[in-house]
Amino acid sequence: MQRTVKTIENLLRTKVAQAMQAPPELIQRIEVQVKHCMEAPFTSATTRKDETGASDELALIITPTCLGTDPANLYKYLVECMDGQEANPAVDLRRPAQLRAMVRQHLWTDKRLEFVLAHELAHVLNGDLEPKSGLKAMFAKLSFENSNQAREFAADARAAQASPELAIGGVEHLVRQDEFLAFVDAQMEAQGFGEYVQKMKEERHKTHPLFSKRIKGTLIM
Repeated sequence: MQRTVKTIENLLRTKVAQAMQAPPELIQRIEVQVKHCMEAPFTSATTRKDETGASDELALIITPTCLGTDPANLYKYLVECMDGQEANPAVDLRRPAQLRAMVRQHLWTDKRLEFVLAHELAHVLNGDLEPKSGLKAMFAKLSFENSNQAREFAADARAAQASPELAIGGVEHLVRQDEFLAFVDAQMEAQGFGEYVQKMKEERHKTHPLFSKRIKGTLIM
């Protein structure tokens, strides 16, 4: 059965919300949106502003591959994430070995999807999307990298502690993400883009801890 934005939204508002003990009035404000991978390569939670500039609705952004439930229907979402092409400098889906790797890394089981929804909901519940002012804003700016990484660890912890199923999904997701980034980095380096890969790693680590550290953290929850 293929997933839709509606079925994922229902999953968030029922099973995941219950496990995370999220207030119903908050859950009703969250809208699930699919965005092109080039615009939003990873899942995220964000706020949407109204005409006055104040925070209005909450949006949980997912990638098209979250909609795939088997290798057959996942393929079209992989192509969509690659800007409609079957190959780019990092990945060539026409090569069986690379296609198998991409399917393994991007096929979302129910437990994996539930963990990601719970993780993003945890960011909302933890107040990570609330605007900061005064000393809090100054501190956040001075410790940008550490504070962002701390928020990721806290969101992982809150999701993993909510239920054993979410913890299992968390380990699966983090392992798959780690595999995917290692795979893409290796492909790019083989094409002579080593300097670019290094810069991308540095940028990733400004906001997110190493997946290996997050996996260990999730395992000991």
